[in-house]
Amino acid sequence: MKKGINGSDFKKQIEKGNIATVYLFLGEEDFIKKEDLELLTQKLIPPGLESFNLNYFDAEESEISGIINLASTVPVGSERRLVIVKDANKFELSEKKQLSEFLLHIPKTTCLILLATELSEKDKLYATISDFGVIVNFADFKGVSLSKWIAEQFATKKKKIDSGATKFLEETGGNNLNLLSREIEKIVTYVGERENIKKEDIEKVVVASEKWKVYQLADQIVQKDTRKALGTLDEILLYGETPSTVNYWIADHFVGLLRTKAYPKRDWAGLVEYLNLGKRAFVVRKYSEQVKNFSQSQLEKALEYLYKTELDLRSNLSSPKISLELLIYNLTHL
Repeated sequence: MKKGINGSDFKKQIEKGNIATVYLFLGEEDFIKKEDLELLTQKLIPPGLESFNLNYFDAEESEISGIINLASTVPVGSERRLVIVKDANKFELSEKKQLSEFLLHIPKTTCLILLATELSEKDKLYATISDFGVIVNFADFKGVSLSKWIAEQFATKKKKIDSGATKFLEETGGNNLNLLSREIEKIVTYVGERENIKKEDIEKVVVASEKWKVYQLADQIVQKDTRKALGTLDEILLYGETPSTVNYWIADHFVGLLRTKAYPKRDWAGLVEYLNLGKRAFVVRKYSEQVKNFSQSQLEKALEYLYKTELDLRSNLSSPKISLELLIYNLTHL
């Protein structure tokens, strides 16, 4: 069984024109998957011929016979046909068997991409692709790989970022490349012609974005500042954030506080791992300080309020804004 390659190696192969007939994209790093799929599409499908030679399927909603039939069809006005199937791990056993048999004689004019978060190496489909195609692993970026990716993103825009600023951006943005990409665009716009990116630039730009406004809202609730929290809520809703998303992020914050309260040890490194926060040690520091403002029973009561608010938002029986305002009042008066 051949060893898989990573997204970076896949991109190099595509740029050289070494394109296989079948790929299995594994992992949860969707941002890089999307980038590489766009690169592959540009390489294979001439502009204007996408409707003829670019096909998308969902494994749960599509008949396997339809996927195979289209993947067997000769491309129109192009050398290759590109067929993309998402959630390939959700194929039924019989469908995987049919697809595996098809891959033994897939036309050289077809490039079939199967997307899956995971697929066992013992799976027949995995084994077949390993033998006759290429498996590409898209693991989450962490540590050095994440720092390198951030530096490369700025470099493509002719900017430089020092290690301190990089670390701060990682801590505030985590390893969500989609979010980080948007924040990098904002930072580049903010600094204008200046080449070097500083930590202060990130503090001014990133913390002011919509998601960080939600973090700010959570902090104000914890500080029991009702007036400021209600004002920040107005700003967030004005940005266009959905009430359910706001409720989710507040709930996520309070779940973190409750888990921190229940953590039996005192070491930060262990708590970072316990909370599954990657490199975002600053979140642990924040939780460790904020949790002092609440008792165990108060945090449990907070989750009850959040759960009730979610039910209210789903029922549409009252104004979403009023539901969130009532939530903020209750949380700031625990």
